[in-house]
Amino acid sequence: MNSSRLYIMQDFTYAICHRDYTSNGPIQFYQYDDRIEIMNHGGLYGRANVENFPNVNDYRNIVVAEAMKVLGFVNRHSRGVQRVQKDLKANENGEAEYDFTYQTAVLVVERKSPRGERMIKEAISNGFLLENGQKPSDLTISEEKRSQKRSNLTISDFSTMLTKNVYEAIKLNRKAKYSWLADNLGVSEATIKRAIADLKEQGYINKEHSKMKGEWQLLK
Repeated sequence: MNSSRLYIMQDFTYAICHRDYTSNGPIQFYQYDDRIEIMNHGGLYGRANVENFPNVNDYRNIVVAEAMKVLGFVNRHSRGVQRVQKDLKANENGEAEYDFTYQTAVLVVERKSPRGERMIKEAISNGFLLENGQKPSDLTISEEKRSQKRSNLTISDFSTMLTKNVYEAIKLNRKAKYSWLADNLGVSEATIKRAIADLKEQGYINKEHSKMKGEWQLLK
């Protein structure tokens, strides 16, 4: 489920924007082994109906919608649901399911992506996770692999601790992708790319051909 956290937060944003605030009930969130369900008070509103959803939109809470637009959470161009569906398909979750049969509420179901299971298996095989799902200490590297591949470099050799962590992670997995590094280090891909740029600038990674034959080329 972790690989789809962004899409879940997007649906929560839409739930806050579109919910019926005359109802005292909370937004309901249910997590199962194979899916996540979000129940939001308030059915389709105004011009929006089952036939034209999600191409036509309307705003029950215009002040909330305007505030979210100013803050950058929504664009108010009726593209939010389509954007989520596209991203979910790309993430292998399949499209979210919208159930309007409750009339006074909308149920959104997001299915689990198989990517998560593949990434967990890869993380275990590379020593970033234990079989029980727990993370070993020190950059989630198992003690066995840490002793095998311990670096003599210290934090003082790098511009930041994150840069060092990215370097150590790449040493363990020369075929690591930005998404894999981001998930295992708990940061965004943009942050990983900045750290990679620092490593290239500091001479830890080959500037000209950082990835040859699908592997990172380390210089130290």
